[in-house]
Amino acid sequence: GSVDLIGGPAYGKRFLTANKKQLHYDHGGAVTLVGGTSENSVGGYIHIASGKSLATKKVGHKSGEIRIETNNSTKHGQSGGISLSTGTSIDGKSGDVRILTGTSKHGAGGNFVIFSGEGRRGTGGNVTLLAGTATDYEA
Repeated sequence: GSVDLIGGPAYGKRFLTANKKQLHYDHGGAVTLVGGTSENSVGGYIHIASGKSLATKKVGHKSGEIRIETNNSTKHGQSGGISLSTGTSIDGKSGDVRILTGTSKHGAGGNFVIFSGEGRRGTGGNVTLLAGTATDYEA
């Protein structure tokens, strides 16, 4: 069966801030998943995995997909962004970000594609890769 976690809707109602100086529109409800805190060890993790296919036929069966995407915007709005980041560290190394495609025993490996969006006005999106620097490197 399916499990859906859906934030509540917003119906465009306007409200004033407490000082009655700014007019705001309500926002749709957020959905937050947070792993547990640990005082002495490793904090809790969040594992999201797609379903696997147990089909025995060779054609047309695959495991489920995972999609992370923002929704479309209205005519004059801007679609939301996606951020993927690790936390910072005081004395240790900050976490890694790994994006991997799977391997195949008898078929082709998965492709890795980075595509920057197109624009009708102005420019298309940029693709930028930056490496971090070290200010106190110890050999």
